[in-house]
Amino acid sequence: LTPKVWKALQKEAYALYGKEITYGLEKNISHLETLAGYGSFSCLKCGYSLIIDEGFSGELPCLFCHKPLNPDKSPVQETRAISNNEGELSQKGFLLGKYRILEKLGEGGMGVVYKAIDQNLGRMVALKWINTPKSMTSEDLLLRFQREAAILAKIQHPHILPIYDSGILNDRPYYAMAYVEGMDLGKYIETHGPLPEKKALEMILPLVQAVMAAHEKGIIHRDIKPENILLDHQGKAYLVDFGLAKEMDKKAKSLTQTGAIVGSPQYMAPEQAYGDKKEISFASDIYGLGGVLFFLLTGRPPFEAQDLMALLRKVVEEDSPSVRSFCPEISKDMETVIFKCLEKKPDQRYGNAGLLYFDLKAILEGNPILARPLSPWEKGRRWLSRHPLYVGALVAALMVLLFVTGTEKIQAIYRKKQKIQKIMAAYQKEKSQFMKNPRLCTWEELQKRYPSYQKFEPEDKDGQAIRKASILQFLKLSKMLEKAYKLDPSPSLRTKIIQNLSQIYHLALMGRDYILAQIIVTQCQAFDLEKGKEWQKGIQKQKAKIRDHDLR
Repeated sequence: LTPKVWKALQKEAYALYGKEITYGLEKNISHLETLAGYGSFSCLKCGYSLIIDEGFSGELPCLFCHKPLNPDKSPVQETRAISNNEGELSQKGFLLGKYRILEKLGEGGMGVVYKAIDQNLGRMVALKWINTPKSMTSEDLLLRFQREAAILAKIQHPHILPIYDSGILNDRPYYAMAYVEGMDLGKYIETHGPLPEKKALEMILPLVQAVMAAHEKGIIHRDIKPENILLDHQGKAYLVDFGLAKEMDKKAKSLTQTGAIVGSPQYMAPEQAYGDKKEISFASDIYGLGGVLFFLLTGRPPFEAQDLMALLRKVVEEDSPSVRSFCPEISKDMETVIFKCLEKKPDQRYGNAGLLYFDLKAILEGNPILARPLSPWEKGRRWLSRHPLYVGALVAALMVLLFVTGTEKIQAIYRKKQKIQKIMAAYQKEKSQFMKNPRLCTWEELQKRYPSYQKFEPEDKDGQAIRKASILQFLKLSKMLEKAYKLDPSPSLRTKIIQNLSQIYHLALMGRDYILAQIIVTQCQAFDLEKGKEWQKGIQKQKAKIRDHDLR
């Protein structure tokens, strides 16, 4: 590129585009030795670079941002320096294939991450590069690095950064992904302090959806923590660093030995602290999300200790502290949700990320949640299961207590019967009010009132309002029945519960609310497995019908 050509291009570019110039001049050059007598210039602001005749005198403006270009050493020297001295990559302006390194962002166990610019496309990327040459890198590290890139390529979600490119550069594996200008969640909370409940919900909900997207692809993140959540300048959150992610595919080769502790201790689930990879599941990510939510509201992790072993012991043995003990203004429903996320046993947490999303959305919108707080009796039972040494002494005490209180057994049965009668009386009253309210109805009645539901047409606004109000009322009725069922698990009560769940399920399908429908399917399976399977097929059938209808 000669001075004469440069000036002609500048003049033409300004005439055509004014100040908004959106193209570059540099192209890939395969034979760098032919560039003798040419110099390299780069923009310190945006990273744009140019190779030009060294005889050119005067100031060169950047074609992207119009800032002065700065001379640096020749491209031949730059490229050769990279292959011999990886540490110099942290200096601004080095070339790595088509990427120009702007700055070093961080370094971890698997490699270094750089901020770079893709000179072919003119876009910023985060470039992850293994520290050591491929020939000197362990097979385990190479497989883990390649698996991370493959996993990122599988997941497509607005709150998970997409991968653009991967391959080998200078005998070292790399991949390039979208770059986000901002800070991680840990630094944000450290700077700004804990968030109010509403803002914390608005921030965590998209991240729960991101985890749902990963789980749908059979991928467990295994290291959800504040430092692995990036915030851009608009406050949009991204889940990053899938370096420890695990695929649930049984055919996938495991890269973690049994007994190895994987994750960050302050936010890892108890099964991860045990190092038992067989127990690690989607529920482990639910625990991590609960830990992040705890951190958002309090500014600290659920467990803290002076050394690693003491911390792991707390994670495995102790119940999570109450979030309201740090922030009394937090709602009881929010505390209940966090407690459920941080349960010690995976099967006592939310069954999937969709159920967690439903409850968090319910809190944000002021609706009832599905999770229920533990009773004092259940808390005591769980405490005893983790402290067996106290069981012997308590058994002896209970024997004495049972002898003294044996005469109260009949009274207890009578009181239990009274409680059931009281619950059912309240249920009948609520059901009677439901039937009298013209703004509430069953799904069968709603379909008759608004034929558009049968034709898969857009939902009428009035019909939508009635449908949502009816769902909330049926949820309330179901909870009453479930409360009675815990006291008396009779077939008649089970039938009533399934009938109520059926109403919610069909009302959800009418509004194409498949997340709620799936939640109801999960609840139904606890009472009638076959009915739950039938409803699951119903969701797929409706999706197919709507798809066929929309194609016509």
